[in-house]
Amino acid sequence: MMTIKRTIYLASIASAVILCLMILFRNAQSELFTSLSFLLAGTIFYTLLYVLYKTDRFRQPGWWRTFEYVFFGLSIPLLVTGIELTSEQGHWVSDLFGGLLAIIILYLVGTRGFRFYQRIAELRNEKAKAELVNLKHQVNPHFFFNALNALYSLITKDPVQAQAYVLKLSELMRFSVYEGGKAKVTLGEEIAFLRNFAELNADRYQKTVDVIFEESIEDTSKEIVPLLLIMLMENAFKHGVEKLTEEAFVRVKIDQKGNQLHFEIRNNIPPGAEMNTSGLGLKNLRRRLEISYPGDGHHLEISINNDVYCVQLSLVV
Repeated sequence: MMTIKRTIYLASIASAVILCLMILFRNAQSELFTSLSFLLAGTIFYTLLYVLYKTDRFRQPGWWRTFEYVFFGLSIPLLVTGIELTSEQGHWVSDLFGGLLAIIILYLVGTRGFRFYQRIAELRNEKAKAELVNLKHQVNPHFFFNALNALYSLITKDPVQAQAYVLKLSELMRFSVYEGGKAKVTLGEEIAFLRNFAELNADRYQKTVDVIFEESIEDTSKEIVPLLLIMLMENAFKHGVEKLTEEAFVRVKIDQKGNQLHFEIRNNIPPGAEMNTSGLGLKNLRRRLEISYPGDGHHLEISINNDVYCVQLSLVV
């Protein structure tokens, strides 16, 4: 079977031989030089046409694609020949052939260019999707390891509470595995996941953690990229609650109206502590936002005032 690489290789050899013959007979006043010129043009033309055909047929197989290229392969040489035969007579048929040839060439170049542009767009989209999947998988799993350790100690101390703890943990893991793989989940599902995450986190600390949710949701069926807000919640516990010995708090405020979603999370940090606003987690979040909510689709703002770390995120949903 003739491959594209082999076809180009053979066509290159044939073109080189024809070109050498044309150079050899360049001064000859005969039909040989003209015939060699046509032969060279035909070799290059049919090689390019074959490469385009094989590429197109591989991506979009079908009888129409074959018919289209057979039409190009027959019509273009016939029209060129027709123009050559009628041009010296100044006949209107020559102009007609020229117009038809221009239309066919424009169609060929235009459709191939459009398909090439489509393919580039598809590749960019596939690359973005693959990167997004990779970023989702980078959601820090340290919480689950810590949760299992807390469960181990809880089993011996309070078996009843341990059972409730297991149910919450299994729900979180189910959401992460099954819902987290989807392109979008409902806002209601994402908020329920955040609540479970906050409750489970608060339960595993041997201290009082004040967690408050404020919600003003107009439509819980609005969709959002899953496991997006959890990064901010995780940071609040990891860099705030874990570092404090007492009076730790996390305040979550979620407002949704129309296609606008505003998420705000505040947590206190140890006095004088410096928060890293460019860590791996936040870089991950920013990249996911750029892919899923490009341009004006999102706005992220981070601030620290009076030992309170605040993150505000606005999305178009």
